[in-house]
Amino acid sequence: MIETALAHQWLYQTLSGDATLQGYVGQRVYRDLAPQGAAMPYLVFSYQAGRDVEAVGAVRILSQITVLVRVWGRRSEYATLAAAATRVDELLHAGSGTNVLACVREFPIDMAETVDGVTYVALGGQYRLLVQA
Repeated sequence: MIETALAHQWLYQTLSGDATLQGYVGQRVYRDLAPQGAAMPYLVFSYQAGRDVEAVGAVRILSQITVLVRVWGRRSEYATLAAAATRVDELLHAGSGTNVLACVREFPIDMAETVDGVTYVALGGQYRLLVQA
C-alpha cells in the first residue's frame, strides 16, 4: 500500500477512535475537507508534503509524510477548540502504530478567518510521520 494511504489510515483511526477527542468533535474527523455545512467543531487532516528516504541501490526505506491537522470552530468555541487541539497533540506527538514508525509535531497552528461576518478559528499543528510500507 502507498505510504500516504497508510498515514491517512493511521491518522483517521487514531483520531476518530479516541473517546476524549470525540467529546469535542464527535465523529466529525475528515480527510482534506469537511463536507459543506458540517456541524462545528470538526477536525480536518490533510497531506502537505512528503519525501522518500532511500538506501544504497535506490531501495526505499521509508517515507516522510507531512500533514496538517486542524480543529475548526467558531471563535466563541475557542476553549473547546484548544482542548481538542491539546488532545490531538497528546495522541499524535511521539505516537506510532502499524506502518507509522514515528510522528512528531513540527509546529503549532493558530489561525482565524472571517466569512460572512463570522470568525472561525483553526487550532492544531503540522506533523511529520515516518511511514514504512
